[in-house]
Amino acid sequence: MNAAHPPGEPTSTVLGGQEIEILRRAAGAVRESVFVAGADGRILWVNPAFETMTGWSAGEVLGKTPRVLKSGAHPEEFYRALWTTLLAGREWTGLMLNKRRDGSIIPQDIRIAPVTAPDGRVTHFVSASRDVSERLQNRQESAAKEEVFEQVLESLGDVAFLADIRTRTFLYVSSTYERIVGHPVSELLESMHAVLKPVHPDDVGKLKALLEQPDYAGDIDIEYRIVRPDGVERQLLARAWLVRDVHGEPARFAGTLRDVTEARARERELAQSEHLYLQSQKMEAVGQLAGGVAHDFNNMLTAILGYGELLQLELAEQDGLRESVDEIMKAGRRAADLTKRLLAFSRKQVMRLEALDIGAVVKDVEGMLRRLIGEDVALQVSSDPGLPPVHADRGQVEQVLMNLAVNARDAMPKGGTLRVTMAAADVGQRTPAAPSLPPPGRYVRLSVADTGSGMTEDVKAHLFEPFFTTKDPGRGTGLGLATVHGILRQIGGGIAVESSPGSGSRFDVYLPLSRDAVGAAARPGTGSTSSHAGTGTVLVAEDEDLVRKLVADTLEAAGYRVLQARDGREALALAAAEPGVIRLLVSDVVMPGLGGPELALQIQKSRPAIRILFISGYSEEGTLDQVLGQPGVNLLQKPFPRSALLARVGDVLAGPGRA
Repeated sequence: MNAAHPPGEPTSTVLGGQEIEILRRAAGAVRESVFVAGADGRILWVNPAFETMTGWSAGEVLGKTPRVLKSGAHPEEFYRALWTTLLAGREWTGLMLNKRRDGSIIPQDIRIAPVTAPDGRVTHFVSASRDVSERLQNRQESAAKEEVFEQVLESLGDVAFLADIRTRTFLYVSSTYERIVGHPVSELLESMHAVLKPVHPDDVGKLKALLEQPDYAGDIDIEYRIVRPDGVERQLLARAWLVRDVHGEPARFAGTLRDVTEARARERELAQSEHLYLQSQKMEAVGQLAGGVAHDFNNMLTAILGYGELLQLELAEQDGLRESVDEIMKAGRRAADLTKRLLAFSRKQVMRLEALDIGAVVKDVEGMLRRLIGEDVALQVSSDPGLPPVHADRGQVEQVLMNLAVNARDAMPKGGTLRVTMAAADVGQRTPAAPSLPPPGRYVRLSVADTGSGMTEDVKAHLFEPFFTTKDPGRGTGLGLATVHGILRQIGGGIAVESSPGSGSRFDVYLPLSRDAVGAAARPGTGSTSSHAGTGTVLVAEDEDLVRKLVADTLEAAGYRVLQARDGREALALAAAEPGVIRLLVSDVVMPGLGGPELALQIQKSRPAIRILFISGYSEEGTLDQVLGQPGVNLLQKPFPRSALLARVGDVLAGPGRA
């Protein structure tokens, strides 16, 4: 008998007994389980592998149907379909779960072929099967591993994907895509170009060009922006690694998609912080240079202005040289103003708190303000009458006003109005909404208001933080308002701001009232030019020869006896050697070896009644803090004319001394 074959072909030639025996032995030698059943389905013969695989002996199954192997794992429809195929003369192949003699299940890969007679009748069935338990076990383990791997991919914060280069399709995309991008994964699996759907319009071009690239020779690294369905913009980084087939040809891309929005924001913040730090370092270095230059200039200008004033006094009004000397004095005063600005920039000015008429201060700088803000910004200045004097440093108040005016100008690039108003004001308790207000009390309020773009609440929350700026790179350091805030806090004042987008901004500066009822003090260097006659001994300590000689000549011409020292140590030696009373020490602040403040402290130990007058336009931070404010200790800022020096010396000697 022969196995089923296409209908109409001869089945076989008739085999002899010896040939049948050969076939029986051959079937018995194979590793597959083989049995032969008759047309009625009863088993006629089994090979040894059948007995080994099923646990049934030949004697136990011969004459029985294969139902002895039935496990119950398959429905009746499964078996009906099998028999329908076989009885139609067709071969059946498939995976079947059978039962061993001991009841255990054995998965078998089975091939059953019908044997037909010449007239087409099915006479026998031949079944050959293999035990695929190990293969299924491996497949299950592999599936389990794939499931674990997929779970790992799904748990990652990045999107994992696998793409087929030849078909230009995604084979796998992890569900993280839906969380990050906001679009379903199914869109990508249907069409690779669906990846363009959420891409920002400005970035579509570069990503589309990548997708339509005809050939790929290496890995991919591309960054682009997307717009989620909720309108939120995110920045993504796609990285894909090229996978080649056994022939070395590009076959697939395995890659990840990462949301780098926050990471890029942190990088930008770090870069900005580094830039601001470098900028502040540069500003500090420039400030050091400016302070040093201003110090040297002040010494030279003191001599120029002092000797220039001496020439003015000696030359008659009609003298042809008088006009030239007047021009020298004008140029010297302009240079002195420049050094003051340099010192303000370098923050090395000595703070001089005095009673100021705020209206007069604003009036003095009004011309400069108009030049500063430009012609397209209108300046309006108004003040309530009878305002009390404030206790502040004139230069620092001017700096506060200038900084606020510059900010207002920058907020009005197309022009507008800048209003500066002054009024008395009472301040109550501070609130979280206004933490920069001064302590409760009465103040003079200096308001600077603009009609510019205004500010958001977030900007206002960070307004006085160092290095915070809303200006374009290169247009601001973020220190202007922080400096304003620091100045006001130092003098006991405060500041408040009112602003909203599109409604402009108003800064209210609160200046403390003067501690006494005196009127506003005159500007430094504008003392009386009346004649001055002095008596007594004055010790002058100054390391700059020109300034020391000017001071000594001026005081000697006024009748004082002058002891000159090049530095602090020489001054101590002269004081120790002087048997008489030294009424006044006139000393520079910064000198080599022993500076002015240290000199004053030491000389007062042996001469407690001595008065002190520091002459300086430059000071390292804190160098005068330990002595200024004590009785008999005063300051005259460089550069100064001879008349200012004489007036200041007369005031110091006439004023109250140490107890």
